[in-house]
Amino acid sequence: MKASIFDYLLNKLVVENTLKILEKLLIRLWKMIKIPFLAVNRIIKLYDENSKGIVLIERQNKPYEIAISCRFVDICETVEIGPATRNHT
Repeated sequence: MKASIFDYLLNKLVVENTLKILEKLLIRLWKMIKIPFLAVNRIIKLYDENSKGIVLIERQNKPYEIAISCRFVDICETVEIGPATRNHT
């Protein structure tokens, strides 16, 4: 028996809502047991015709200085994939 598009969409909606609920529960649990935040530094190599080096950022918060790009890893994110998902502009 073939599933209808309605069944497919309903199943997808249930799965997506379940994932959202689980993520919210994980965040609540994380806050309750006070797991420390995990930060990841990443070095972005820059190779240009005229120069080579690494990309640095200017911090928007204290301490105001130039630094290597860094970000916190989100729940359900790996340290390998996490830093690559968001870039500073």
